[in-house]
Amino acid sequence: MADKIDPSVPSADYLANASSFKVLRTVMAGTEAMRAAGETYLPKHPAEDPTRYQGRLKETVLLNRLEGAINSAVGKPMGIPVALTGQYDPYYDPFVMDVDLLGNSLDVFARAFFEDGVTAGLAYLMVDMPRAEPGMTLAQEIASNIRPYFIHFRAEDVIDCTVSTATGKPIVIDARWWENGVRKVNFATIIVKRIRHYRADGWDLWELAVDDKGKETDWGIVESGPNLMGEVTIIPFFTGRRATKTSFNIKPPFLDLAWKNVEHWQSSSDQRNILKYARFPMLAGSGVKMPVAKRGEPKPVVPMLGPNSLLTTEDPQGKWYFVEAEGKAIAAGQKDLERLEAEMDALAMKPHQKGSGVITATSVKASEARENSAIKNMALNLKDALERAFVFAERYRGMADTTRAPSVNVSTEYDDDTGNDAPTMDSLLKARVAGEITRKTYWAELKRRGELSSSFDPDQEQIDLDEEASSMAAETDNVDDPAALAA
Repeated sequence: MADKIDPSVPSADYLANASSFKVLRTVMAGTEAMRAAGETYLPKHPAEDPTRYQGRLKETVLLNRLEGAINSAVGKPMGIPVALTGQYDPYYDPFVMDVDLLGNSLDVFARAFFEDGVTAGLAYLMVDMPRAEPGMTLAQEIASNIRPYFIHFRAEDVIDCTVSTATGKPIVIDARWWENGVRKVNFATIIVKRIRHYRADGWDLWELAVDDKGKETDWGIVESGPNLMGEVTIIPFFTGRRATKTSFNIKPPFLDLAWKNVEHWQSSSDQRNILKYARFPMLAGSGVKMPVAKRGEPKPVVPMLGPNSLLTTEDPQGKWYFVEAEGKAIAAGQKDLERLEAEMDALAMKPHQKGSGVITATSVKASEARENSAIKNMALNLKDALERAFVFAERYRGMADTTRAPSVNVSTEYDDDTGNDAPTMDSLLKARVAGEITRKTYWAELKRRGELSSSFDPDQEQIDLDEEASSMAAETDNVDDPAALAA
């Protein structure tokens, strides 16, 4: 009997990345996801009652510095829309308005793809093309959207990717990724586990069979087809540090910040918990006779305190009093939180600083890359990945000469040395106040540095400012006019 084949077996690199991906995705998802993770990121104290632990867990709120850091990192390169540049085939004018056949423009697709890559340290861009029916005319193909399109895969989706340099350049010759489907059964949604396996010469779609009782059985191939490209048209996009030059085992750029955020989550949980009890003094008694339960054990004294309550004791020497916690532990906990927040801020800024760029785009000289921050190098790698995708699109179109594939503009023209941000911003403000630069120049610099949103419109802002000034002038006139005040 032949051995059963399991296409879901992941690569060693995939397994090595699993814990990194999990903590990054969980922290990015926020408070609810952290609470759902339970003891994974908030261990229970020894002998802590399960009910008390659940109460502590539900009261803990995440200070999500990771999300803020990633939004800042993504916002700077994405401050100017990603677009095609130079001379290119007009065929791509409508293409860039819907690059994934899901209605997303090139800029929207690139932003989501870039954010995912920055978060996990790795993402994949696949280029594919629907299969035309035999005998279809060109007009029918256009009407049926038979054209190349982009697919974004998260790092967790691709369970194996094999790169070969036998041809003199790195090409992907084998890849497997999850491609689950859904099936409706009596109003219930059933997840159908599927894996697509692409090779240099063909592809297979595997599906995990389920019996009548809902039990998973064996994997089997449900579809197959040829691959005429001679390679797998998937592009790995790296933003993290690779273990080796050919490894897919990576360290995401914000992994340390994610774990520091977990440390803050744990410390803030303890701090909130101690405050909960420290805010209320604990009732104590000396010389107080404890009530006895039926079985002889003493019962705890939990009086209902208030203006209508009376505490007594039969012992003339007995007394009731309150014990309050000292503030040393609370102060120490607060200092720990402040320390962690400062460390998180430092880790968030590190990828922006010049000389921190460990990622080098293939289109950038090594000497130039050393002067860039990691964020700028990530942006250059995004440009490289998108341009390689357009080369694949040209090949799918049947173009023998791919040198005319479109070039892509991804902004790297912004100040990204955060160690000098405060002095340069201060100098910029002083120049504006002194009248040495115009308001529009000041706004343009703020937008370039990511201080203003990419949607900021200076012309509309000027109109709004003029209207505001007119309104304030009218109010001042009314104050000075007795008739207006009387009215």
